[in-house]
Amino acid sequence: MRAVLTLTITVCICVCQKVLVGFGGNNNYQVFNNAYQPSPFTPSIVPNSYGLNITSLGSGSQMANFLTSDGVVYAWGNNANRQLGRNASYGTDMYPQPVLTKGTPLEGLQVTNLYSGFFNILMKASDGKIYAVGSAAGAGSASDVSTPVLVDIPNSASVTSISGETNIWIAHTSFDNKLYAWGSSNRYGEQGQGTQTTTSSKTPIPVNMTYVPNQVVKLRTGSSFSVILDGNGIVYTWGLGNRGQNGNGATTNVLQPRPLSNSNLSSKTFKDIAACSSSTVLLGTDGNIYVVGDNANGQFGNGVVATDVAASATLVGYTTMSAFGGRTVASLYAGLYSVGALTTDGTIFVWGIVSGVATSNPTIVPNVNQVMGSSRISQMFINNDGGLVLGSNGLLYGFGSFGTVTSERGTGYASSYSRSTPIEDYPSTSFFVNDVVDFVTSSLCTLYLTNSNKVYVTGTINNVVSIVPTVVNTTKATTDNITKLYLRGSSAAFMTNQGSLYTWGVGINGQLGDGLRTSSSVPVAVSTAGVLNNKAILQYSLGTDHSIVLTTDNTLIAWGSNSLYQTGVSFTSNLQVPLPALVNTTGVMEGETIVQVTTGTYFTIALDSNGLLYAWGSNQYGFLGINSTQSTKEIVSVLSSGNSALNGKVVVKIASGTQTVFALTSDNQLIAWGYNINGQTGTGLSPSSIQSPRFCMVGVIMVAKYLLMCLNLEVLWIY
Repeated sequence: MRAVLTLTITVCICVCQKVLVGFGGNNNYQVFNNAYQPSPFTPSIVPNSYGLNITSLGSGSQMANFLTSDGVVYAWGNNANRQLGRNASYGTDMYPQPVLTKGTPLEGLQVTNLYSGFFNILMKASDGKIYAVGSAAGAGSASDVSTPVLVDIPNSASVTSISGETNIWIAHTSFDNKLYAWGSSNRYGEQGQGTQTTTSSKTPIPVNMTYVPNQVVKLRTGSSFSVILDGNGIVYTWGLGNRGQNGNGATTNVLQPRPLSNSNLSSKTFKDIAACSSSTVLLGTDGNIYVVGDNANGQFGNGVVATDVAASATLVGYTTMSAFGGRTVASLYAGLYSVGALTTDGTIFVWGIVSGVATSNPTIVPNVNQVMGSSRISQMFINNDGGLVLGSNGLLYGFGSFGTVTSERGTGYASSYSRSTPIEDYPSTSFFVNDVVDFVTSSLCTLYLTNSNKVYVTGTINNVVSIVPTVVNTTKATTDNITKLYLRGSSAAFMTNQGSLYTWGVGINGQLGDGLRTSSSVPVAVSTAGVLNNKAILQYSLGTDHSIVLTTDNTLIAWGSNSLYQTGVSFTSNLQVPLPALVNTTGVMEGETIVQVTTGTYFTIALDSNGLLYAWGSNQYGFLGINSTQSTKEIVSVLSSGNSALNGKVVVKIASGTQTVFALTSDNQLIAWGYNINGQTGTGLSPSSIQSPRFCMVGVIMVAKYLLMCLNLEVLWIY
């Protein structure tokens, strides 16, 4: 794997072998695509999950997390309650990152089980104990916790399930079939003590299990209420009942776990449960889904959206079999105001808040099979604005946009709207680090070349945003093997093994070299009908809005913007040059053998076989290295006499950023000049511009040697 080291701006790229996929809102780049477009309602892949053997998922309010087989928890999204566990106060992470364990009670331990609440994460570790981050952590403090802390639960080694939401956490221990509760309030009896108080419990306390004689097998929590399912198919609820969510035929609070008591449900048995904010969702052994509680957003799934409550059960879709097209529902999922059902044939249905709209009939999530292929869904989560799906192939997928949108999808794609069609190109594409053979980066984006001859892009090019690797359509341009990538700002290019050059991106100044003055989102061929006819390109350099090539017969050819005479094609006309044209080399450079060229923002530097440098174009910050910022309309020699660091030196390699130039000499000295407002020349000098060549400091020399010599990079990107 190659490494990229940049100065001033550090870009880290991690590409692994397996994928996590998410679905939901995307206004904070949480669902990716190859453009800044609405968020997809069909599955899309979560980056930073490649190569991770994901074993379980979690999803909270505007955040998500997963556990890998090596016992590491990754989290991303909203960190308002410090629930991402990285010792950070607030903020948002757009991509999955590990929960911090070094220096915490979790250090040296592996996480074996993962439990996620609205604003917190609980983890069972290899020592059998429970650890938490976020709000209501249960560690004896009411404050949010930004790194893992120990939660003291009796018989914690036998904890089989934990469920939590905004104010309450409930844990079940199978050893003694007990429930333990903690959180910020017991105002509605949500702690299950048989009482109502405003006293919070900062540590776990036993729930009154008088009316629960059988072993608990499932546990879910809504907003200040909880639901459990026992081994005999009996459902119990307790806590807030203002919307009828306790299923007791009333809107009263229930102070400890009690079985459902309304006439529509008391005689039924169930095989799965889920809890929305104020609705209880039940899957009966008869195959039907029943909902009690709030229906303000269509949670009943019966074709009606109503603000009234239903303390008695409502059958989803009137008859579940008709609502789901005869499919058998296997499991239930719920977010704040959204409900999901997974059928035995792998179809996903959602209702309630879907793509920000109250949807009262079960709706199929489209194109799951097309995106996931033969992979089966092994786990799924739906939260208040989306969900995650883990496939049997180890990939994580996402779809939809439910309610409020933030970063929990972890896919880095931005928009607050929904998309009902598949994401083009990327979801069906595997992007593996061992496939990457070359990449280049600029201040706006990165290009990758794989050994399958595909080019991927991340970042912004031609006003198109790709927050995860997205395939560039190169097949319309050529089927030849691509050998080298080039990138500058929002323009890109590649060279093929046949010596052909293709460009794309911004082209309004003719910088694509195809004779037009238009931008292109796909690569187009640089014209070879004129001066490039029968020429073999030795070297190519891509500037901000102009390009230059050096051919094997020592010819310099340029095109693009000539606003400051940066192409060198003409020093009397600053008109655009949309087709390749000969550089006017008369003057100081005439007759010299050029061995390398490099371009920046509106300037060009050339190196000859004697180790001397020439420059032309803009001189705004001393780019030309002539000890002034005065513009010229000719090719000039870079200063190599007097106090110039180039005095007596032989240059062997040159590189440039957008506004800074570097030269490496035969005696391994690094010399720089140009824009220096942030000290990017590395000379240790304070002026905003270094107008003549100056020696770099030792530390910078070491970095630059590595970049210029070991990696043989043509351009050192410094911004």
